[in-house]
Amino acid sequence: MLVLSRRNSQSVVFPQLDIEIEVVRISTKNVRLGIKAPPNISVLREEVFDHCVETAVPEADTAKRLLALTDYVERTRGWLASVGATDADATLQRIVADLQRIRSERLPVARPQLKALIVDDNDNETRLLASYLRMKQFEVAIAQDGKAALEQLEEGDLPDCVLLDMQMPRYDGRWTIQQIRESSQFAPLRVFGMSGLELDECGVSVGPAGLDRWFQKPLDPPGLVDAIEKETLHPSLN
Repeated sequence: MLVLSRRNSQSVVFPQLDIEIEVVRISTKNVRLGIKAPPNISVLREEVFDHCVETAVPEADTAKRLLALTDYVERTRGWLASVGATDADATLQRIVADLQRIRSERLPVARPQLKALIVDDNDNETRLLASYLRMKQFEVAIAQDGKAALEQLEEGDLPDCVLLDMQMPRYDGRWTIQQIRESSQFAPLRVFGMSGLELDECGVSVGPAGLDRWFQKPLDPPGLVDAIEKETLHPSLN
């Protein structure tokens, strides 16, 4: 861990992040910091921040700058504690807690890109679902029926999940899930069934020999994405 000692008017510069923090004044009760940051970085006092509503999603470089700033304030707090400035240390401790809260509430957590194969002969529904998944950072492939889906799967680059429509004129969902479960090559696949019909009307089941999950149409896209992420990234929790 890097520990820095700074006097009044001395600064710490983050050249790659374009952030400079200057110690303006130190007393036994508080620390005055001067912070220079790019225009797209908001620097607010706690009492101001509590009444401020931001709607923009932070960019990746914002996350890096916020992490660096939190790290610096934490090191400054440790130094103040070591020299006995307990009141100032307590103030910075609250700042660190607020920065950590901002990071957890405002910054999206990066996850690995997931790949989904949509198997559906309805072009309009497929296009809408694929567009939503791509917006959520999925890689999306499309097959018009079960036979086309199996041909894609046999190429060897298996997706994280298959979104399988049940009602297709050729090689429907029931036929497709039977072929998938009979092949050891496809054993890792998670297959989610989709249909406007009820589950028992489609002649399929949810379980080891059938579908992993069932979704009734019209779909709830956010709920579908949440289920995919839980099933593929945290399977032990289900």
